[in-house]
Amino acid sequence: MPRLRLEEFGTAGAQPDPATGEEDVAHQTAYEDGYAAGWEDAVAAQATNEAQLATAVADHLRSLSLLVEDARSQLLATLEPLFADLCTGLLPEMARLTLGPVVADAMMPMAEQMVDRPMRLRASAATRGPLEAYLAQAGTVPFEVVEDPSLGDGQVVVATDRIEAKVDLDAATAAIARKVRAFFDSQQMERHDAE
Repeated sequence: MPRLRLEEFGTAGAQPDPATGEEDVAHQTAYEDGYAAGWEDAVAAQATNEAQLATAVADHLRSLSLLVEDARSQLLATLEPLFADLCTGLLPEMARLTLGPVVADAMMPMAEQMVDRPMRLRASAATRGPLEAYLAQAGTVPFEVVEDPSLGDGQVVVATDRIEAKVDLDAATAAIARKVRAFFDSQQMERHDAE
């Protein structure tokens, strides 16, 4: 098989052309200038992308914030009638049902102060019967209940010869209702201020 022979393009001992060296420098300079310009373009593009990304993230956070605030407002608007009903219906009923145990608790520390006389309780006409029934069943200290028309249905005055204490579940119920109403009023004001 014959050997493959390739053509030689350079001759031994040939001197390089001085113009070729200047062209090489010009090519190198052009390459470096192009590389630097490309680098600057890439840095500028990266900065633009980062700015766009930051703007997009900020927009999404704002929209999420609005969504959360809308959900919160809708939830509070839905809960407001429920809490109003609790304050006007359930809370007074709970106070009425717990009046006996609360009065019994108020009587116990005062029982030590009693001599041989029964403890005096003042209550409204509507409260007197259920209160007497509860205290008789609970087996507390001796007592007598007197009607006092100046007291509300959630109020009882417990007295010995030396001390007097007032149980006022009406005031506690009214205070809770005021706090709930004030909370929802402040939420409505915040919503109106935000608009």
